[in-house]
Amino acid sequence: MSTKLEINNLMIGLSAAYPDFHPKNLDATIKAYEESLQGFPADLLKKAVDRCRDTCLFFPKIAEIRKAINEITTASVPNTSAAYMEKTPLSPAMSEYLDNFRQAMVDAGKWHEYRPSKEQRAYEQDRAAAMDRGE
Repeated sequence: MSTKLEINNLMIGLSAAYPDFHPKNLDATIKAYEESLQGFPADLLKKAVDRCRDTCLFFPKIAEIRKAINEITTASVPNTSAAYMEKTPLSPAMSEYLDNFRQAMVDAGKWHEYRPSKEQRAYEQDRAAAMDRGE
């Protein structure tokens, strides 16, 4: 958890980015920030203060710093599980449409990428299924 000294130093550094920041009672303001933010880890608090410095037009309020902390801690992390990474199979009709489209592009000279034939793909699918069965 952040110490009062760490929070004090963050606030002093933050105030340098806002030259118009002149609270009426600086000691009371810093004390309020210290009391409200001391429950957060110092590295997280620094990230939040840096984010506020980069996005806030005026010296950030406690609520703005807490919002930045929340955004940092709840950032969505992509699901990398195997199920997420698997491709959704195409319907046979869509697969046939795409095969015909690719062939038309190849015939027109607009598609130069290697694409296995339907027979080759069927063979590879059968081979993969046989390997899954342990054959």
